[in-house]
Amino acid sequence: MSDYLLTMIKEGTLKPGDKLLSVQQLAEQFQVGRSTVREALSAIRAMGLIEMRQGEGTYVKSFDPSHVVIPLKSQLLLQEEDVAHLSEVRKIIEIGAVQAAAIKRTKENLREMECWIDKGKDLMSDKETGRLADFHFHLAIVKASHNPILLELMSHISKLIEETIDQTHYLISHEEQETKHLLDGHMAIYEAIKNQDAEAASNAMVNHLTKSEKLQSVLKNQKNECRAI
Repeated sequence: MSDYLLTMIKEGTLKPGDKLLSVQQLAEQFQVGRSTVREALSAIRAMGLIEMRQGEGTYVKSFDPSHVVIPLKSQLLLQEEDVAHLSEVRKIIEIGAVQAAAIKRTKENLREMECWIDKGKDLMSDKETGRLADFHFHLAIVKASHNPILLELMSHISKLIEETIDQTHYLISHEEQETKHLLDGHMAIYEAIKNQDAEAASNAMVNHLTKSEKLQSVLKNQKNECRAI
């Protein structure tokens, strides 16, 4: 959705001063949830292309079309070095975020995490829901840090994170034990946040992201084997 809106802005279909549809209208148009719309708008706002006026709506800002860069796509993740860089960035953002979340989380934050954990339990039977639940669980943790700059940083790389999560879920789609490890990892992070134990939350996130890195390494080796044939 964010890619589509960015393309419209870059090509001039949406011009400076144009008002976007409401969140509800965009959700209906793209057939997605309102939270997905808000996340897409947050990512575009972080690029300085739109502004949200209290009580008025969301408007396209003045910009130079030649300077509009469409977010990085999955092609970037074909490079081993870039996968490693993204993993490093995720650790910097998410480990810091989970520590802050353990201290600042509210009951509402915990309920949101619980919701995505419950949806993620259908990972084997409903892969799409499982993938989305995985990503939104991590996003809920960053939200629980109550640090808007962290959330903006997360929005900048959200597409790449979604792609790595897609790849991880592809690798574990038929592995019940690996799926259990993923869900257990989420639960360990959640329990530490719930107990407001920042150290345990940090350790659980490190273990979880390290596991994902290992799965990405497996995927890389599989690709190299296929190229060698």
